[in-house]
Amino acid sequence: MRVLILNPPVYDFACFDYWLKPLGLLYIADFLRKNNIEVELFDFMDRHSPYLDRIYREKQFNTGHFRKQNISTPEILADFDRPFFRYGVSNKAFIDFLDKNDFDYVFITSMMTYWYMGIKEVIDTVNHYSSAKTVLGGVYARLMPEHALSLKPDYLFKGDIDTLPDFMHKQLNIKMDAFDYTDLMPAYDLYKNNKSAAILTQIGCPFRCSYCAIGHLSPAFIPFSHDYIISLLNSLEQWGIEDIAFYDDALLYMRNEHFIPLFENIINQHYSMRFHFSNGIHVSYIDEHVVRILSKLNIGRIALSIESVSSDFHTSFDHKTDKESIDRGINMILNTHIDRKNIFIYMMSGIPGQSIDDIINTADYIHSKGLRILMNEFSPVPSTPIYSQYEEQLTDPLLTGKSVFGPYFIYNAEEYQQVKNLIKHYNREL
Repeated sequence: MRVLILNPPVYDFACFDYWLKPLGLLYIADFLRKNNIEVELFDFMDRHSPYLDRIYREKQFNTGHFRKQNISTPEILADFDRPFFRYGVSNKAFIDFLDKNDFDYVFITSMMTYWYMGIKEVIDTVNHYSSAKTVLGGVYARLMPEHALSLKPDYLFKGDIDTLPDFMHKQLNIKMDAFDYTDLMPAYDLYKNNKSAAILTQIGCPFRCSYCAIGHLSPAFIPFSHDYIISLLNSLEQWGIEDIAFYDDALLYMRNEHFIPLFENIINQHYSMRFHFSNGIHVSYIDEHVVRILSKLNIGRIALSIESVSSDFHTSFDHKTDKESIDRGINMILNTHIDRKNIFIYMMSGIPGQSIDDIINTADYIHSKGLRILMNEFSPVPSTPIYSQYEEQLTDPLLTGKSVFGPYFIYNAEEYQQVKNLIKHYNREL
């Protein structure tokens, strides 16, 4: 049996490759291989794909622009006077690939709910040019199963690695052995000329922020064993990986039991790889021990997550931090050797109840520290309390897009754009 694992193209107003990798799909690839199934990868979002029409220039730390094609803006977003793009390998290249290869199944992953147009394109293409059956899984499939079924995959997988054997047996009539995450290695070896990887050191998140669905997708918080992480990093270095991005949602939680001993072990391995903390480190957990570890690592980019300097914001939405902790954490990071141009601060915008003044005050604060701003534009996620408040108005997942929801539902679009322009101006000054 041959299975194609596939990461679809992205349709959106903007998309940039900060180590964007389909990590769950790569775990499933190794799961299938361990069950003696032949696996091949087609990643539309691979900037080094052999199916691209040209080579795309690298940016810092093996990041860069995706291939993109300007396309018509969907009718429901017609009020947005911005170019709309399809990102990734061309569909023609995929059709040529299918013409030369036969598969029994195509396993398609999904991420953002508002990226479903790329999934629809892939399913339609496979149905027209291949006899393979399509299996759709991933975040979108789990959060919006009814909408996902409207794209007409042959099968919808709404589970995780632990439920995959049961799904394969009951739905596909294929018996498989069970494997945990730590029995597997994400199949980065399936890429060609790839220099970056994203990894997790734990599953889930202990926090239950009202704007996040991680608690729904992964209810249990499970740190991986340190031996497993070291084994994974050893494999990645052997495969020529230069940049590692940590996808953890709460990397510093249980810092004394997990983060500090794990990264002391990593330091002792003397890896040549760079390490990027791009998913937002919680400032409240930064202390002298964490800073000591960070100072010894070969760090590329680090992002701190403050969301807002408003105490009302954190009382209302996440209970993660406060102004005193924000000041202390940022100042401690600024006293390390890490180049300031590689320190970024996440702030949130567009969440219901957040004022324009709050966004500006937070941006002013970050700029006063001489640091770059990452504007995390709010996107309502199914299964969260905020999404349920707007569910009747969200007639299409495209309306939940991070570039769409704030100016469409929360703010005056022109005023909101002025704030975004201010943040761009602040970043250009540094």
